[in-house]
Amino acid sequence: MSTVAHPQSNKDTFNIQKYRNVTPDLVKEVTSKFISQTLTSEYTDSVEDDRFSQTQSKTRSRFAPALSPNEILACEFHPSGSQVAYSRVDGSLTVWEFENSNGLFTQNCRYNLTKDVINSEKVVTDLSWNPTETDQLAATSNSNEILVWSVDNVRNSIIKMKTLQVPGSKTKVYKCDYSPNGKWLLCSTKNELLYLFSVNDEYRLDFTFDIWTALGYQSSVTSLVWSNSGSHIFIGLKNGKIILLEVAKDDENVVSLRVVFTIDAHRNSISSLKMDPQGRFLLAGSMDGTCSAWDTSNLCCVYTINNIDAAVVSLDINHLGSILVVSTGDDKLYFHNANDGSFINSQSLEGLKSDMVFRFHPNKTWYILSSTNDTLSNHTASYADELTFWKKEIEASFSKPHGKGRATSRDSNKPAFREASKSSFRDSNKSVPSGPSHSGERKSFRRNDNGPRTRRPAGPRGTRYDNR
Repeated sequence: MSTVAHPQSNKDTFNIQKYRNVTPDLVKEVTSKFISQTLTSEYTDSVEDDRFSQTQSKTRSRFAPALSPNEILACEFHPSGSQVAYSRVDGSLTVWEFENSNGLFTQNCRYNLTKDVINSEKVVTDLSWNPTETDQLAATSNSNEILVWSVDNVRNSIIKMKTLQVPGSKTKVYKCDYSPNGKWLLCSTKNELLYLFSVNDEYRLDFTFDIWTALGYQSSVTSLVWSNSGSHIFIGLKNGKIILLEVAKDDENVVSLRVVFTIDAHRNSISSLKMDPQGRFLLAGSMDGTCSAWDTSNLCCVYTINNIDAAVVSLDINHLGSILVVSTGDDKLYFHNANDGSFINSQSLEGLKSDMVFRFHPNKTWYILSSTNDTLSNHTASYADELTFWKKEIEASFSKPHGKGRATSRDSNKPAFREASKSSFRDSNKSVPSGPSHSGERKSFRRNDNGPRTRRPAGPRGTRYDNR
């Protein structure tokens, strides 16, 4: 097990030509430059929803009433990257549908705002998209009901498909999560109960699991995540332990959950659990101010990240499995190499009045991030991810001619860069095989397809461009 502290950021000028092989230093330097680009104003744009319009009105008029806090409670992308949904304290639910799943909040995005989506007294505490359906969204509301909606962005409506009820009118279901294969919907209370619904059998309640009885002690459920295969579930507890459960079937095809293993992971509550997209690691963040990575093949700790100096609010990992982002309670972001936990970059945010929200796009190394006054910003880059960014940097660097525009004979003697594949960012210590390139060049929303740059329309997209 290795322990990772936070050194100072490397601010040396990036020079890709000094490298002749794929090395950990090269991967770190390219990734750091890519992340720095996503944080620049050129590649940062406000998500112009209803909340953004309110803040703009307040800014333009001194007579506008003071803005009350409107924290985002849950935010989730559809696994395909086609949509993103988030709920707020005021009871509203907002859904954006991207044009061609490009991840850009342009005027061609369909914007769907539903106020009091459950009722005037309840808010959505958690969201989960069905990965096998393009428009099916499950939500919990700290009650004994789980709602399954069909999102119709064309008609700007959210249609209730099903209301799932669990026994006990005082039961409060707080979290929900579809399995990666879409077969199961897992729901949990804040305390001890887990509910497993069979999606393919009309959301039949197949099993209720009392984790306190199974473990022989009491500790509240604080986080949960499925394994990539959908066969196991990791549960984070308030006492810092991580419980591995198996979804099992007996000879009569009866479904059950059973405890397989217990990890003494942290000294305080597990605030967030994430699975590596390649299934190598389970990543855990804790209120004790540390993060840990656990090898899924043997459940041994691979590395820990210390010296964060604040409680970990959430974790996220990009689609390549290369960048781990840690969000903390003191409004800071830490970017780490997900392979070994080494520090890459950090960013301090100002003006946040609630817990930070950070979500990677499902198929890009772009992300949504909290901004001032409970608004959101979308952070993009010149290319879809650091792998494509690196390939383009190489092409640009070595295509520059010497002297007065003519290549010299010395060019042919230079050692060629080996073609990069995704594995170079999964494990920078291994040699990199040749493979197909990863496309994803950014399409700027500030430029028309067949014309020069144009000014953005003045009105907020959440009001002027509904249903277009």
